[in-house]
Amino acid sequence: RTSEEQLDLSNATADHTINEKIEFIKENAGDRSKKSDIKTNIAALTKLAEWYGLSSTQLEEVLDVVLDSKLDEADNNKLAKSLVPRDKVPEMLAIHVLGHLGQSVLKFTTQAILLRWVVIAYNLLDNHSKLQLLYGVVFHYLEYNLL
Repeated sequence: RTSEEQLDLSNATADHTINEKIEFIKENAGDRSKKSDIKTNIAALTKLAEWYGLSSTQLEEVLDVVLDSKLDEADNNKLAKSLVPRDKVPEMLAIHVLGHLGQSVLKFTTQAILLRWVVIAYNLLDNHSKLQLLYGVVFHYLEYNLL
């Protein structure tokens, strides 16, 4: 299917296709022999996420792949940029991201993309009570001009 055909899917079919793309990327993230297929799936997932958004479960799965950092930097960044929420975002996803900032596993550009995502998604969080306790962490990283 072309990407234009995929955008004409019903929501249920789109969800199924999104889940297939995420699953393929998760299963093959460390396999260099499937790099081309991974890139194709990331490109398709990005288009679908832009059009339909990702459910909270899908956001969590994509975040797990990004935070594991088994993909090369460019693919990891593209995947991080595909984190377009469809509904409310669980607060724990933002906290999970903040817990990975500053670790050498993630490249600085990926950390910047994820920090930007936390700031942008703030108004979509299902709760703010725990995240408010971490404002110091957020502002610590904002001082580094990562955004």
